[in-house]
This record gives sequence, C-alpha cells and structure tokens, in this order.
Amino acid sequence: MKNILKKVSNMILIAVIVLPGLIFPSMDVEAASKTLGDYRKELADWEAQQNENKQKQQLTKDQINQIATSITTNTNTINQLSNDMVTLQNEIVQAEKDIEAKNQEIKELVSFLQVAEGESAYLEFAFGAKDFTDFIYRMAISEQLSSYNEDLMKQYNNLIESNKKKKIEITEKQETLKKKQNELATQKVKLGDELQATSAASVSIEEEIKMIRNQIQYLEKLKCRENESVDQCVNRNQVLPAGTAFFRPVVSGKITSEFGNRCYWLNGYRCDFHGGLDMAQSGSAVPVYAAAPGIVVGHTDRGKCGGNMVYIIHNINGKKYTSMYAHLRSIMVRDKQVVTMDTQIGTMGGNPAIETWDGCSSGQHTHFTLANGHYLVDYMFWSQFEAHMFNPRVLVNAPRLGGSFSGRNRKY
Repeated sequence: MKNILKKVSNMILIAVIVLPGLIFPSMDVEAASKTLGDYRKELADWEAQQNENKQKQQLTKDQINQIATSITTNTNTINQLSNDMVTLQNEIVQAEKDIEAKNQEIKELVSFLQVAEGESAYLEFAFGAKDFTDFIYRMAISEQLSSYNEDLMKQYNNLIESNKKKKIEITEKQETLKKKQNELATQKVKLGDELQATSAASVSIEEEIKMIRNQIQYLEKLKCRENESVDQCVNRNQVLPAGTAFFRPVVSGKITSEFGNRCYWLNGYRCDFHGGLDMAQSGSAVPVYAAAPGIVVGHTDRGKCGGNMVYIIHNINGKKYTSMYAHLRSIMVRDKQVVTMDTQIGTMGGNPAIETWDGCSSGQHTHFTLANGHYLVDYMFWSQFEAHMFNPRVLVNAPRLGGSFSGRNRKY
C-alpha cells in the first residue's frame, strides 16, 4: 500500500513539474525574425502612412494660410479704425474750436451781450429803437441772434457728443478685433506646432522607409527567399560576429543624462522619457566607437531629433541586441558593414551651434541606446524599437551621473 501511495505521489509531483511547461510555454523565446515578404508588406504600409501624413500636413498648411489671411484682414481693419479714431478726434477738437470762434463772433456782433445779463441784453437792444419800425426790426434781429446762438451751440454740442460716442464705439470694436487677432494668432501657433509635429513624424517615416528599402535591396542581393527568415538568410550568407560584452562607445568623458524619466531646459522647460545614456566630451573630432562586434543595420541622416544616428545589431553571448548612437557629427561606417568594438563609427556631435538641424540636443554628447532584439530585422517600427530599449547600465559599466570616466572598459 505504501508503495502504491509513493508511486501516486511521484506521478503527481512529475505532473506539477512538467504540465505547466506543456500548458504555458516559455515567454522568453524570441519571435521569429521577419521575412523578405514581411519587409515588402510593411514598406507598403509605411508608404501609405507617409501619404496620409502628407495630406494631413497640406490640410494644416491650408488652415494656417486661411488664418493668416484673416489675421491680415483684421490687421488692416484695426489700422483703418485707428485712422478713423484720429480723424474723429481731430473733428472733435475742430468742433470745439469752431464753437469758441462762433461764440466770439456773436460777442463781437452784439457787443452789449454779456453772459451775466442773460436775455435782458436783447431787450435793451430792442428798446433802443428810434421808432416802432426800428423796434420791430431790432426785436426780429434779437430773436434771430438768440435762436441762432442756441441752435449753433446745440449743433456743435451734439457733434461733440456724437463724435465721443463714435470714439467709444470704435474703441470697443477695436478691442474686440484685437481679442480676435490674439485668438487667431494663438490658433496659428497651435497649428504651426501641429505642422511641426507632423513634419517631424514625416521625416521619421521617410527615414524608416529609406532603411527598409535598403534592407530589401540587401536581402534581394543575398537572394533571400520570399518566405525565408531574414536571420536564416543573413547567417547563410554573412555570419554575424559573436561577442561577449559591451564597451563604452566613448574613450573618455562624463555621464550627463540617465536612462528614464527626466526634466530639463531645451527651448523651455520640458519633461520626457530618455531612452539612453548620454556621454559628453569636448573637442571637435571626438571619436565614437561600436560598443561591440556587429553589423551596421541602418542609419539616419540629420534627423530633426537625434541628428545623425547609427544602428548596429549584435550577437552577445547568444542573445540579440541593437545599439544606437545618436547626435553624431559625422558617420564613418556604411550600412551592412561588419564592425568590431574598435571600429570608429563616427564623431561626437550634438552642438546646437554646429548641428543646427538637430532640435533635441542642448550640448555636444553621444546618446547611447541598447535594445533587445534586432531592429529592422526582428521588428521595424520605431515605436517597437523604443519598447525594446533598456537601461544600458545593465550591460555597460559607467560612473554615476555627473561622474567622469577614462578608458572604455574600466569599472566604476
């Protein structure tokens, strides 16, 4: 009985150990690499996305042009209103002068009229007549002068009030137009930012398309079969050199930025996720080396964010990796070139005064990124490359942030 229980227990134990492996396969197994057919399909997808992006850019440009036209029209209207304001103000000043002149004219015509005497002055003028006819004549003149004086004052006072109301009305309209002008200007800036964003995305798409096309040409040259794994095809024609470790890509320098979330000043205060380790060094031709043996799988020329970049695939201790080197002043390797850790791939850049096209650098340095898998072989999209990135410190020894280093493999 004990033997039977023991056998049953052993069977249960074996089931506990073995079955999970059968039911839940290991998640560490890497996906098969792309095929030439996959490359062609994804190239078509990229080109469709690029066309859609260009249409979006054109739409945004049309909106900006419409807003610019509205701003110009509003500006002309505001300028015209300003001129009208000046004209009205001059009319008001002139009306006040005319009133004063007319008052003086009346005083000279009827010299006996004094402000303190009021209507009695007209009566004195009338009663000074020599006969009745003269009296009637003088009364008529007095009435006309009094009426003329009152009408004249009323007319010019009304003119002044009317001009003042117009001035207030124009001022209010001017403020409304200025407010609208500010709204349009804000909208234009926003659309300008959107256009800039789509332009940056378009450049990235163009670079991706360029690298994929290069890959297709390379695979065609190797006579890869349409459904053959790229890994199999490449290994059949050109063996990826094996390595055992990663070295720092720069001989000496200082660690200026870490992998992970960060905040910094670059045309204003901003925060983002930094997908690499930054190493800075002064000098006009600081060499940058491949961090390990591998094959150059692609490069980017003068990207708007990253400048000149080189991508190298590696086989380190039997595992696939991709290294990226950004903000290069020059690139000294070509695509598909086999490199060793002593191969100089370029020179350090990132100086905004020199690499003016690179909008994501505030000073000279090399941005070093490591990612799992082979970029442009196992996966193609930049978003997938970002998803595969990990902290280079996992495989590359480096001093703490702000610390200096010398040599490419000295431990800190």
